[in-house]
Amino acid sequence: MALSSIIGIPILFIYFYPVLDMYMYLVMDENKDMMSFTSTLKQAYNIVKGHRVEYYGMILSFIGWFLLGALTLGILYIWLIPYVRLSVANLYRKWTDEVTITGTENGMSNGTVIGITVGSYFGLIFLMFIIVIILVMIGVIDENLESNRNNGYDNNYYNYYDHDYYNHHDNYNDYRRTNIATLTYGNDEISFIVPDDFTEDTYNTNSYQTYIKKTANSEESITYSLAYSYGNYYENTIADIREVFSSDLYEFTEDEYTINLDNKETKCYEINVTNVYGVTGKFTEVFYPVTDTRYVTIEIISENVSQNNIEDYVQIK
Repeated sequence: MALSSIIGIPILFIYFYPVLDMYMYLVMDENKDMMSFTSTLKQAYNIVKGHRVEYYGMILSFIGWFLLGALTLGILYIWLIPYVRLSVANLYRKWTDEVTITGTENGMSNGTVIGITVGSYFGLIFLMFIIVIILVMIGVIDENLESNRNNGYDNNYYNYYDHDYYNHHDNYNDYRRTNIATLTYGNDEISFIVPDDFTEDTYNTNSYQTYIKKTANSEESITYSLAYSYGNYYENTIADIREVFSSDLYEFTEDEYTINLDNKETKCYEINVTNVYGVTGKFTEVFYPVTDTRYVTIEIISENVSQNNIEDYVQIK
């Protein structure tokens, strides 16, 4: 049903539009007697009969002018539309034998004009299709290049297939890592090396990114968040966490320690939580100071993280 409507409606429009066009000229023709709507419409149908190809051949011969008018933001249409209507009026006068047009030289037939126009439309559609394919291919190539750069392959300087590639890097494994978490906020930008086997979450943003590692028996996650911080950011954040778990629904133990991350003193807060159903969880908050008023908060939800191996999970690139 839908397909037949899509095909049928344009065909009906093409078939009956010339009839409606001639109907308007019949109504405005002072030399014609006033008739009922159905009689006038029937007469318009008889006038158009056998002349549809000539009608559309004349209309489509103006296609170049309409395209040129679009380049003038429609200004040319002020002159073009009356010109087209006058041409249609002359067709009406010719088909009703009101005038006889003689002395014209033979040019392209109306069928040829229609064929060229329709062919041009299909050619334009095909050209646009090819352009879209090329743009998609360029986008895919750019995405692959960007992915390689994120993985540590600098395509502008080293050729991945060059046998000397491995000699240019002291630590080749750093360039084989799957994920680099790059956070941006204002003019600040900082990148972290994400541990192996962690995959990027779908809803990451420029300043908030989550990476997840799933196994058969557990799930770990690391969330990097870069934002402004005012006052005593560390103490205020820890106080908020304690308030959340201070109800009778939870029992928790906590630990605080400091690590040296990229020559900056970085505070860490570790908490083990058990709810009333006996379900346990452990997460660690790492507060890396980017500036005096800017922190990267790294939240690690994992039973495997401790003070002894925290630096395996948090590395500045």
